[in-house]
Amino acid sequence: MKRILVLSDTHRKVSSAVQITALMHPDAIIHLGDLVEDAHELQACFPDIPVYMVRGNNDFIPMDCEHIFTLFGVRLFCAHGHTIHPDRGLQRAKEENCQAFLWGHTHRGQCTLKDGILLLNPGSLTLPRDGIFSFGIIEIDDNGVHGCVCPAEGYLNR
Repeated sequence: MKRILVLSDTHRKVSSAVQITALMHPDAIIHLGDLVEDAHELQACFPDIPVYMVRGNNDFIPMDCEHIFTLFGVRLFCAHGHTIHPDRGLQRAKEENCQAFLWGHTHRGQCTLKDGILLLNPGSLTLPRDGIFSFGIIEIDDNGVHGCVCPAEGYLNR
């Protein structure tokens, strides 16, 4: 089984992401933007874990805000979410033969399966708009792709 940690909207408060990464020991990290510099900091802290990222609406660097990554044989359509609605993300994931659509931007966690596609928004570890500090986990095994949004309470030393 492979485990991917999914983060978004950390907004220069990367210490919680560092704690979660150290506890979860993921095989990869996907950061969905805001801020890409936080993803780079995670790369520096965990050089043996590959970190994939897209830029968000507060990232002012030349980088895609939507990208398809293939990790462990699974195609993941990733976006920050400020340029694409989840319904369109689902449609695009289908068109691109992706098994999941991952997005952030709303600072609200959400995970569901629709038309065989995993839809996951990890929420935010630092500035949740629903009051729940959260992150996402995707697990890939012989039975397919599975995901969940995890409340960070109990994982973090605050």
